[in-house]
Amino acid sequence: MKIRCFVIMISFFLSIADTSKAQQNQTFHNQMQFAGYLFKNNLLYDCTTFIKTQITDPSLSSDQKDSLFYFAGNVFYKEELYDSAIFYFNNVSNKSEKFEESALFSAYSLAVNSKFDESIKKITSIKTAPASGQEFRNFQLSGVYLLSRDTSNFRIISKDFTFNQNYFSSEEKKMFQLATDIKKLKHKSGLLAGMMSAVVPGLGKIYAGKPKQGITSFLPVILLSVQALEAYSKAGLKSPRFILSAGIFSVFYIADIWGSILSVSVKRNEINNEINNQILFNMRIPLHRISGKI
Repeated sequence: MKIRCFVIMISFFLSIADTSKAQQNQTFHNQMQFAGYLFKNNLLYDCTTFIKTQITDPSLSSDQKDSLFYFAGNVFYKEELYDSAIFYFNNVSNKSEKFEESALFSAYSLAVNSKFDESIKKITSIKTAPASGQEFRNFQLSGVYLLSRDTSNFRIISKDFTFNQNYFSSEEKKMFQLATDIKKLKHKSGLLAGMMSAVVPGLGKIYAGKPKQGITSFLPVILLSVQALEAYSKAGLKSPRFILSAGIFSVFYIADIWGSILSVSVKRNEINNEINNQILFNMRIPLHRISGKI
């Protein structure tokens, strides 16, 4: 009789525990739905505040916390707040089914922030990757190597490309094209650009790859030089007219030379930024395909 009562009591307490757990799971599910509602309605501040509050709940299981970290990472990632996205993605535990995906998005966010060494370390730390394994990790690594202009490691890692992965075969081909574009970048000298503009106003900017600026620089400098020569021939070297004309000409002439020197680095940065944007886009699209975000 006592044994029977004991069994009944144990069963009763177990049923209470199961009911409590089910209620907790349902509550968490409702909270996640509410967070999703806030996010879909672009209530970012309310969404992130709500998530931060929920994460501190001591009653949450490790799986539930991982779900919140993953969700928060996605919210900040979509809003391009990459530092915050990195923080939350990195807090997803390695026991979570979302760990590899979170690590890949963290690595991508690090690459966006030009933290290339950390991005490489994050990718290489992943033991398994969704859908395509080693080749996808190598593809992401190849993008980071190109961003850091490490073409040697890019050549090594890209040897494993098979070009037959449905998720990113076209992006693999595009990555090779971008590597070729980087190799074709010519190193132009700012000093040479300045010397060219000293001889022919605006020529240095044309050399730098800015022909329109070169032409617009040439015309006013030439016009001012003609005016200065005319003032010299008519009024003489010490005349106020010549001094004023020569002064204005000198300002434009020196500005053109200095501008030509700077235009080389400006143009180089523009080209590099354009290539980097294409690399990041090329990395992002297959990452979204694999994760089901597009």
